[in-house]
Amino acid sequence: DTSKPVLLVHGYDVAQTELDCSSYFSGTITQLKAMGYSKIVTVGYYSSDRNCSVNLRNFDNTLSNNSTWKQIGKAFAAYVNQTYTSTGQVVDAIGHSMGGLIIRGAIQGGY
Repeated sequence: DTSKPVLLVHGYDVAQTELDCSSYFSGTITQLKAMGYSKIVTVGYYSSDRNCSVNLRNFDNTLSNNSTWKQIGKAFAAYVNQTYTSTGQVVDAIGHSMGGLIIRGAIQGGY
């Protein structure tokens, strides 16, 4: 269903210096748009992330660059619930590398 928002969560960045979500996901965004998706949301969590639609630090001010994927998953769950689930909106989520763990953590809970 191409009307659902697609949330893109990036992976671990060893340097943690200015990860650019637009550049990181450029190929994925291009392909999703070609498939008819228009609601594409890039999700960041490092303090220096840029060009991300949302940063999870706005949903959990205890996050740091050293937070575990489970802690970030909890913040992702709060974001999805507050922004989408609470209004009955269903989303798709795509994670690259650690981004997949973050999504899994949000779904499974167990923080």
